[in-house]
Order: sequence, then structure tokens, then C-alpha cells
Amino acid sequence: MIENLAANFPGLHTFEWDGLETPIDHMWLTLRTHCPRLKNIGSSVGTVDLIPDSHLFDFRDLVSFSLVVKWRERSMSERRRKRLEQLPKPLWRMLLKHSPNLETLAFATTPAAPRFYDVRPVMSGRWPRLRNLTLGETFMENEDSSFGHRSSPVMNFLLDHPNLRNLSLPGRRYSINPQNRLTHEGFLMPLVRMPYSMLRLESFSGSVFVVMRELRHLRMLKHLSLMCEDHDSYHLPKLYAMLKLLPSLVTLKIWIDLSYSDPSKEETDHARVFHSILTACPKLQQFDLICSTESKLTFSFKDLSYALRDSPQLKKLSVTKVYKSSDEDMVQGTARIVRDNPNLERVEVKTAQGSWSYVGAMSLRKWGKYDVVHDDRGSALGMQADEWGLGLMSRVSRRYKYSLLPTKAQVAEKIGDLGLLRRT
Repeated sequence: MIENLAANFPGLHTFEWDGLETPIDHMWLTLRTHCPRLKNIGSSVGTVDLIPDSHLFDFRDLVSFSLVVKWRERSMSERRRKRLEQLPKPLWRMLLKHSPNLETLAFATTPAAPRFYDVRPVMSGRWPRLRNLTLGETFMENEDSSFGHRSSPVMNFLLDHPNLRNLSLPGRRYSINPQNRLTHEGFLMPLVRMPYSMLRLESFSGSVFVVMRELRHLRMLKHLSLMCEDHDSYHLPKLYAMLKLLPSLVTLKIWIDLSYSDPSKEETDHARVFHSILTACPKLQQFDLICSTESKLTFSFKDLSYALRDSPQLKKLSVTKVYKSSDEDMVQGTARIVRDNPNLERVEVKTAQGSWSYVGAMSLRKWGKYDVVHDDRGSALGMQADEWGLGLMSRVSRRYKYSLLPTKAQVAEKIGDLGLLRRT
């Protein structure tokens, strides 16, 4: 289909393939032949290996390139057997030699992904216009390198790319054993040892330990993602303190797990935890939250709504939580949140089928996306709802409009609560 249409789009400048596996290789040749302005390309990769001499690597003078590893469920033994994979040499030749004006480079993987790529050649690249770099869960430096020191490849790379604004690094550091298998060596060491003026990041994704140790380089951050590992109650007080030192933060993505918390402490109360995070970030406009748990410890929509009460700047909310049998229906729970927090423009909710302690092992029960419709005065009138879930026999999806206007019964009940309803 795409090969038949390519000739009709000579002005096409961006194309990203998002399938479960890489496409038929001839497609890339067709796109390169018929779309001479194509300078932004991306592809996904699954269980099928990349073709070493693929036409994907024949593009020239790219502005952006991305390779996204698709997640699939794997057993714990498979994760332990994960091997370091080398990317084809033509790919590096395309990027390092034939794309000097590169502005965006991404190798997007997660700990749960089936592949673990060696991206050390990136550190030998020099792209004066590079602004966005994503390395995901990859192998980026030799074990004998002093990560973060002045002689390390990572240090030299960052020094030579002062225009870098958006950076995503692996959350963990690995070493390679003689069998070419990976050994987890712990979390990444400090990011860099360099003057603040040399690194003015606006967005960072990686380990919270990097952020804590390198706050002097990251105080101007606007977007922060801490999704590479879960954060338990032990780290929360330090996390609150750190967030208060990031005054420009407008986007926060974080993974929390209170499975092993002390029930006697307030850090086990999800609502208090969420409220403390939001209080530390008064300018936050987008809050993405994943809450995993190995126990039955979870929270309700009412708890979440309570936590948001002092966040008038918040526009977008995304929550992934364990399903609770006493939960309201998803749309009703979301309606409660929006009524209590009419500043919200979009709410996304995902519920897990059961408890889990690893983000890749989550079994999704239901997913809902709700776009809020406001009137000219900012009052929430309704929501455009898109839902997907598991039915008794199959998957179920629906799209509909949900009104947020109160019914007569709700108005009467509210007036009665206020003691204003006249009895006859």
C-alpha cells in the first residue's frame, strides 16, 4: 500500500514505521526514490533481526532518525539471557558519515524489550545541530571507562554538543561477561563533571540518582521522566526535596511502588504521596503516573481527585494503577476528577488486571482516554471518551460523549446537603 502511494507524495519529509516488526525492506527503497525530501525517518523492530544491508540505511543527510524496539512479554529467564547486539555497520555509516546535520537521534528501548543494543559508536559522532538524544536501555560505554569523568566518551560527547536540550539515558549500567551476556552493575553514576553553562538541558529521562547528583546542571529542566525504575517510600522524601529545586518543571513522569512500605508511615498513603509531589511542582501542567504493587495496596479515584486539589495549572493527567474492586466505573471516576479539577483538559487512565512489580509485566484490564470540553468561562461541560477493555469473551472498545452537567437529582441533593432545600 505505502509503496503504491509513495509516488504521490514527492514533498514528504517525515515517515515513521510503527509496526510490531520492521516493514518489507523494499518499502524503504521506494520511499527514498519517490520522496527526495524525506529527511526524518524512524522504524520499529521486534523479534526479527534487522537486515544488515537494508535500504533503511541508504538515506543521506538525515535530520532525525529513530529505532524503536517493540516490547513483548518475556519470561524472567529470557531477561537474564539477554545478549548484547551489534547494529549493522551501514547504519552507523549513514549516521556518522552521511548525516552531519542530524538534530534528533533515538534508540528507544526499555528493560522489558527483547533486544539490547550496543550504541557505543554514538559517542564518536559529532553533530553540531544535535538537540535531542534518546539512548533508552542500551550499552553506551565500556566497563573500563570512568563514567562521568573528563576522559570518558560520554563526557567528551556532551562537551562537544552544547546545543543538546533533550537527553534520555539508560537507567542502569551494565557490563558484558565472556559469554557476551549482560550483567547489571547498578544505577548510572553521575552524569557529567562540567560547568553548568556547557549543558542547558530542558528535558531529561533517566535515573533519579543522576538528577539528584547533578542538580546544578539540571535546574532549568522543564520536562522530567523517571520511568526507568520504581520509586519506593524510602526515596520519596529525597524526591520531594529534589523536585522543589526544579522550579521550571511543567512535565513529570514517574513510576511509584509502595509494596514494601511501612504501613505506619504516611508515605504509604498514595493520596499524600501524590499531593506532596504536586505541591513540590507548582507549575506542573502534565503529570504521568505509574503505580505498581505486589500487594493489594492501591488507591481510588476519590483519593486521586483529593491529591490534585491544589494543582490549578495541571492540564494533562495520565494514571496507571491496579484495579480495585470497589472502584467507580472508569468514566464515573474520571468525571469525579474533572468536576473537582476543571482545569484538566485530558485524562488518561489505565487499570491493571492484578498486582505487578515490573512495568513490563503489567496485564492491562482497561484503558480510557477522556478529552474534556469546556465552555467560554472554563467550566467543564463534558468529555469525549475513548475506551478499550477486556470483555467476557473478547476485547471491547467504544467511543462516546459523556456529560458533566449535573442532573436535577444531583442539584437537589447538593442543595439539601447545604441545608437550603425547603421542605413542603
